[in-house]
Amino acid sequence: MSDSTEAKSAEATKVADVKIFKEEEVLKHNTEKDCWLIIDENVYDVTKYLDDHPGGPEIICDVAGKDATEEFEDTGHSQEARDILKEFKIGKAELDPEKVAAKKAKAEAKSSSSGNSFVIIAFLIALIAAIFAIYGEQLNELLK
Repeated sequence: MSDSTEAKSAEATKVADVKIFKEEEVLKHNTEKDCWLIIDENVYDVTKYLDDHPGGPEIICDVAGKDATEEFEDTGHSQEARDILKEFKIGKAELDPEKVAAKKAKAEAKSSSSGNSFVIIAFLIALIAAIFAIYGEQLNELLK
């Protein structure tokens, strides 16, 4: 086996033509000259994209070598950004199932709390509208 073949097999396992990278391997690629990310359990080598990123390379480098799913989703990337990301996919990440479950639970809790906030805001708007509807005429007369 040649040195380059040994290096590649040490770096990733290939399953059905998809490279599987261990989280520890991705963590090594955490610089501006060698920048990998994990997003939704996929591994991306975004090194060549850093200078083209609208937010600048620093934003990506802050999460280089890590699971950046939460940061990517929180930013609200467009479909175009998601399509660009696909060009840089190099494989799948082999993540600790406990970490994946914890992140999913955190994301679900965050989305449900956002839903609760919406309900509270909608209720407050309706309450204020009702108060103005009931007392609006009286307020107009007092202000005259």
